[in-house]
Amino acid sequence: MRKTDKISAIIEARMTSSRLPGKVLLPADGKPMLEHLVDRLKQVQSIRDIVLATTINGADSCLEEFARKNGIECFRGSEQDVMDRVIGAADSVDADIIVDITGDCPIIDPLIIEQTIRFSFTTHVTMQATAIFAVTRMAWTLRSFALILLNIQQP
Repeated sequence: MRKTDKISAIIEARMTSSRLPGKVLLPADGKPMLEHLVDRLKQVQSIRDIVLATTINGADSCLEEFARKNGIECFRGSEQDVMDRVIGAADSVDADIIVDITGDCPIIDPLIIEQTIRFSFTTHVTMQATAIFAVTRMAWTLRSFALILLNIQQP
């Protein structure tokens, strides 16, 4: 990882969760949970773009509207292939490094995400994952993420 790499946060979100449909837009303290997440990601100094990676399913059109209203990018892709959707979202903003976060994770700590990114720079690792209290965030080089997808598709 280089200091000149473009870092983008990719939020995986869809409305058709099997356990709790629509959970990312459920209100918490007066606003949708997803808005809490976006607000916190906007506090991470190293992140240049935030992209909501959702599906082409019509039920997710409200997420595209949410992205527009909240000043973030939106990418729509496969409902079944999440990794491909994340890569498409990263490609849509020419990201070099992605911070991959699920949309049902509104309590992320911007400082921990910034530390994860900075640690990746100082150690030159291609993937750094941090899990605290079941809240996971990952920073990847886009190249390493694409290689993982390739190896999954072609074992």
